[in-house]
Amino acid sequence: MKVSEWLAKLDSHTIYDAQETADDFKKETGLEPCWHVHSAREIIGMIKARGLGGSFHGEEPAISGYEVAEALAETLAKSESHRKFHGRGSRFDAALMALQQANM
Repeated sequence: MKVSEWLAKLDSHTIYDAQETADDFKKETGLEPCWHVHSAREIIGMIKARGLGGSFHGEEPAISGYEVAEALAETLAKSESHRKFHGRGSRFDAALMALQQANM
């Protein structure tokens, strides 16, 4: 499966279990994950710091969909086009498009 096809299954605003997501990525694409993983404590702190609401009740390391997209675009497509956007959804979409354009 292409990386862009795999990424299209994720959501920009969702927080995912880091290990489950990494295992699925490797199984589906044959590649090693390249994104930063956050502790549950870090995720909770990030949500509070943003001040926009939301919650996280997990205890395992986690990742966010938009950060996965950005890491994949930067690492595999050598693209930083997502950096010109501010919203998580826009950044995710730009990163996904960069991977599609790179035929990844």
